[in-house]
Amino acid sequence: MSRAYDGDLETKFIKLGGQRVLLAPYGTGIVAPAAKISDVSNPPTGWRDCGSINNHNVEVASKKELFFIRDGVPESIKYQEIVGMEATVKAVLNEWRFKNIWETLGQPPVKHTLGVGTDTVQNGSTRSVIKVVDGSQFAVNDVIVIAPTADKLTSANVHTISSISTNDLTIVPILDELPTNGDEVNEVSGTLMGFGDTEVVYLQAIVLFDAKDGTQILHHIPKCAMLGEYNPALSKGKENIVLPMEFQAYGVVDPDLNKTVLVRILKFYKNT
Repeated sequence: MSRAYDGDLETKFIKLGGQRVLLAPYGTGIVAPAAKISDVSNPPTGWRDCGSINNHNVEVASKKELFFIRDGVPESIKYQEIVGMEATVKAVLNEWRFKNIWETLGQPPVKHTLGVGTDTVQNGSTRSVIKVVDGSQFAVNDVIVIAPTADKLTSANVHTISSISTNDLTIVPILDELPTNGDEVNEVSGTLMGFGDTEVVYLQAIVLFDAKDGTQILHHIPKCAMLGEYNPALSKGKENIVLPMEFQAYGVVDPDLNKTVLVRILKFYKNT
């Protein structure tokens, strides 16, 4: 679990505790987990853990709009039908990862200004250590983008070099997926992102809660989109910066339940 002290992030991958939010693209064949998520460093395929949540508190709020027919004296309900449903999810992220900011903004267009350091991903790279040809081009705390050549100016795959050992670059946060050999590694000196873009980017999300008895509850939102609220809490110290996240759920037909749902609640008991 991740904790921030004076702006320096110390990441320890143990067991998920408290509540966290995981995000994945919508409509790409990525599905909800079929078992407990016990290792934050290795979430289910396609899912990205957004890091620690402020006060371990995520709000999932849903409501139904009801239609009534009343009759009699006194009138009483004779007929009732659900005519509308809505749900929102709110959380406050402690970690100002580039992708967290990008997701919260609704995945707006990105334009990087590249620095002088440039190389390519080599064989043997992992999600946390990028092997390059010449590591001397980079320095600790350099921000780098890792992407195919055509995407290096616009990719949200941005990370910070935490340490260098010859030609091995250790990065934080770790990559969502194993890097592809031949992808470019470029130093980034600045980034432009717009706020207020009109495109709606659909996601799916998981709100995770681990109970003390070992039970894990996952609130899976099959389709959602960021509401575009950008209201970061800024102060003089990095440790006091938090990033609010709010998104709206969309109704989808669940194949297992054969019903239109906004949120699927998955419960994995302590012995699973």
